[in-house]
Amino acid sequence: MSSRFGHRERMIASALGRFPFLKKLAKNAYQRLNFLLFRKPYRFHTGFKIQEIRHDNKETFFGYYDHSPLNKTSDYLIFQASSRATTKRPDPRDPLEVVLYDWKKKEVKAVFHSSAYNWQQGTKLQWLDEKRFIFNDYDAKRDRYVSRIVDAEKGEVTRTSSHAIYDCHHNFGIGLNFDRLTLLRPDYGYFNRREHLSLSKLNDKKDGIFYIDLEHDQADLLISIREIKNFKSRKSFTTAQHKVNHIMLSPAGDKFIFLHRWIAKGLKTDRLILYHLKTKDLFLLAEGMVSHFAWVNNDELFGYMAPEGEEAAYYQVYLKSMHHRKVDDQLNGNTGDGHPNVHGQKILFDTYPNKSRMKELFVYDMKDKELQKIGEFFEGLAYSGESRCDLHPRWDFHGKIIFVDSVHSGKRKLYAILYAERSS
Repeated sequence: MSSRFGHRERMIASALGRFPFLKKLAKNAYQRLNFLLFRKPYRFHTGFKIQEIRHDNKETFFGYYDHSPLNKTSDYLIFQASSRATTKRPDPRDPLEVVLYDWKKKEVKAVFHSSAYNWQQGTKLQWLDEKRFIFNDYDAKRDRYVSRIVDAEKGEVTRTSSHAIYDCHHNFGIGLNFDRLTLLRPDYGYFNRREHLSLSKLNDKKDGIFYIDLEHDQADLLISIREIKNFKSRKSFTTAQHKVNHIMLSPAGDKFIFLHRWIAKGLKTDRLILYHLKTKDLFLLAEGMVSHFAWVNNDELFGYMAPEGEEAAYYQVYLKSMHHRKVDDQLNGNTGDGHPNVHGQKILFDTYPNKSRMKELFVYDMKDKELQKIGEFFEGLAYSGESRCDLHPRWDFHGKIIFVDSVHSGKRKLYAILYAERSS
């Protein structure tokens, strides 16, 4: 009997995904029952060498799946460390440590702190180039979220931007309103200002997606929530709650994708939208259920979705022709939703916990159409909701190392899987 959730179960989960509260109740009960029936005698398994990234006995993690924690020259690793148990809700009174680690010397070079974080994406920590990285923080005196830029060779903060970033490309960033996320999707929000927030204070005209000039410390509204609502508007938009999330800049930095999500009468719907920075044009790429995407190259996307009238599956989206194609059945028949990360023709992705509470890790070769299982990792039921720990797998820049966050040890930890080396 397979421990993977079948097609019918995934279809039911996808349908319930539009009713978040009902899905949460049903999911918790079903997970507990299946864990009793399908529990495995091991907590993780992989045929590759694996290294735990340790720091002062604290829980460690990198965050989201769209960036590598290791820089292009493989000199420095960046990650976050928490003395607070990550099964608990993030608390600004327990700041995270942002750790700069010398990968070659295997020693910590510098430690910074941030009180603006969550367990899914951390502080939006990411490399700007080979030597500089950036992370979000909270400035209590100004009561605003900011971002800190660090020179890795100097081991110090060299600049602070007055604006929090979501994604970056060298000297500019794209940002959004984290207060809105805190209210409507706390998994990805920050909690420093939570007690002062209310839905009635949100301003759709002044809120939205921002262009952030990191050199001149200036932010300009690119497109407001109101403009997003007016773009190919739907009747349900009038009374719905709206948010944007998962902004991803293209490899060339000339455009980005984002998710527009709205909740009307308890029903959640997604749109995947493309924005060109030069022309300021918007393009609707998909609508229905849209989950996780990655850039294959500057004109192609790979991700999981269920466009209206089509089944939930992994699709390739071609931006020049504006059409999408479902990836072959070998991939979609065995996995379900996950977080893809691309290196060349190889798609690295994870799965959500199966019936035995194991998350599986795969590499799919788009050229040879081969699916390779890398390993499986246990996630206990204590890690759920906002404290869940998806693997969020990421290639390094050379396709030799896979980084994952996992709780199979009982604590959240960052691991490096040496893809170029099989264990003996």
